[in-house]
Amino acid sequence: MNKIKNNTTIQTEIVTKLQKEFENLELENKKLACDNAKIQDELLNIKCNAMKDNLLFFNLEESESENCTKVIQNFCKENLRLMEAENFEFESVHRFSKVRNSRGRPILAKFKNFCDREAVRKASHKLRDSVYSISEQLPQENREHRKLLLPQYKRAKGNKQRAHFVRYNLFIYGKLVKSPNTDIDDADK
Repeated sequence: MNKIKNNTTIQTEIVTKLQKEFENLELENKKLACDNAKIQDELLNIKCNAMKDNLLFFNLEESESENCTKVIQNFCKENLRLMEAENFEFESVHRFSKVRNSRGRPILAKFKNFCDREAVRKASHKLRDSVYSISEQLPQENREHRKLLLPQYKRAKGNKQRAHFVRYNLFIYGKLVKSPNTDIDDADK
């Protein structure tokens, strides 16, 4: 009988020790998950900052020996009526490698001067009734989140409400709109 009691006591001690180890592992796992979320958020911010000077130009016809810088400058001058387009400076301008549609591959332009980039972005409303379009380059995570909020954005714009995106957050009349399908809802990202 003593042998059974000793075995039971030893087993109880082992189980207690394993429970403490399990609790410590759970705490460590929660800390790692929190650290991972912070790192992912920092990485997303780095991606956003790396792309902040970039614009994508869609449906510009492609030719074999084109100079993409000149194509963008001419496009901005002729279609957006930005006479200062000849003075725009770029870090790089190139086409994407994959064909996206029959009109050609999009052109990515990384502006040296953010003010020039904003002038082009703000003038892009002049393309409303054309086949051309311009958009900011965003990380995949932001594009996916914006897609979820797009119906609310379109509804707000249809109702003549003031709505805009800041990275992946939608604001209507200055109030953050949370997406029902995600847990991303921090306005400061």
